[in-house]
Amino acid sequence: MTEQEHEIRKLLAVHDAKFLMVMEELKQQREDIRQAQEKHDDADMREMQSRFYTKVDSLDKKIDDKFDKLSDQIHTMTIAAVVGFGAIAAAVGGLVFATFKLR
Repeated sequence: MTEQEHEIRKLLAVHDAKFLMVMEELKQQREDIRQAQEKHDDADMREMQSRFYTKVDSLDKKIDDKFDKLSDQIHTMTIAAVVGFGAIAAAVGGLVFATFKLR
């Protein structure tokens, strides 16, 4: 495994951990809303739902931003890898050409 792949896996692991934390927070908020439905009237419920959906929207934006950033990093690393492979192929081709030209 190359160092770039290791870095990508490490970044994905960090993002997965953060995603799981966000999902746990959302589950807890849903549970809070469910419990509130049992205890509070409609006005309180609407206010809690409004806060919940505001937080969900905020978390969705954060997650989207993180994935966009990760996607850009992967794209950049892929281009660098392709250029590197091309350089290696050109160098090997040059060595083979030089070897046969000298004979």
